[in-house]
Amino acid sequence: MLPQVETLENQGLTVRFRRPLTGLILIACLLGLCAVSAAWGSSGPAGAHSVTRGSSYLALGDSVTFGFQDPSGGQRQDPYDVAAIVGYPELLAGQLHLTVANASCPGESSTSMINPAGKSDGCEDGINGYPNGYRSTYPLHVRYSGSQLGYGVAYLKAHRNVRLVTVQTGLVDLSLCQSLTPDECASPSEIAAVDGTLQSNLDTILLAIRDQAHYSGQIVVVNYYSSSYGRSLLTTLIRNINGVLSSTARSYGAKMADVYGAFATASEHVGEDPCRARLLDVVSPGVCGYHATIAGQTVIANTIRKVIVVGK
Repeated sequence: MLPQVETLENQGLTVRFRRPLTGLILIACLLGLCAVSAAWGSSGPAGAHSVTRGSSYLALGDSVTFGFQDPSGGQRQDPYDVAAIVGYPELLAGQLHLTVANASCPGESSTSMINPAGKSDGCEDGINGYPNGYRSTYPLHVRYSGSQLGYGVAYLKAHRNVRLVTVQTGLVDLSLCQSLTPDECASPSEIAAVDGTLQSNLDTILLAIRDQAHYSGQIVVVNYYSSSYGRSLLTTLIRNINGVLSSTARSYGAKMADVYGAFATASEHVGEDPCRARLLDVVSPGVCGYHATIAGQTVIANTIRKVIVVGK
């Protein structure tokens, strides 16, 4: 029996996705897209344009991309003053003099990025302590209705000077699994379910960017750092989702920004402890959360910059 096919129509976006991934490959071939996918290649998309001063940059993602810091630690981050909340897209745009559209939402899962009715961890619903969801309570960096992916595709269609797209998703998928399972997502079947959902959703997201938006420029998939690089379940799970991000990105000529490795390097002088290196926000005296400080966000921005083609 064929796997179920779901269709999402949002702001002119129509994407078809199936689980497993082979279903998407079959659809692409039937639509005559196999040759195009091959042209993207593993080293970068064919005909990619260099990032140049004044060009546009689209960022899709979650709380890390947004620049969110946990308010329990006393950070002076006013959620209503979104202009003062700085994530790596704003830092990178400032370095390269780009116009940035940061569409990220704290608590956005790979599923809710495609369909706002999908389960999130605070973006669209109140799981993470926001009764009506972060997006309904506080402003985002950019305003839009519908899905984040729908906004991204519409933005790419309307702005032909976009030279960079970054995508960061998957951490919230893991967070949901950890919060909704008794063993905090430790079983192989639970991990496999997270992997399968993330792979299918990222495939849908990248296919929409390439096919629906007709964007052939540079895409960077940003992976995740660990808050503790010792032997821990969290580190193992993050390395696992990073592997899914890497393998899926290659199919669309997207490059990987290895933030996992960059944070390890940036904190190696303190035993690869990002908390002691002041790369993570403080949630209580002497205890760090997961979200990046400005120093951590700068590490991410610099990591992305190393893998993109920048013109004069």
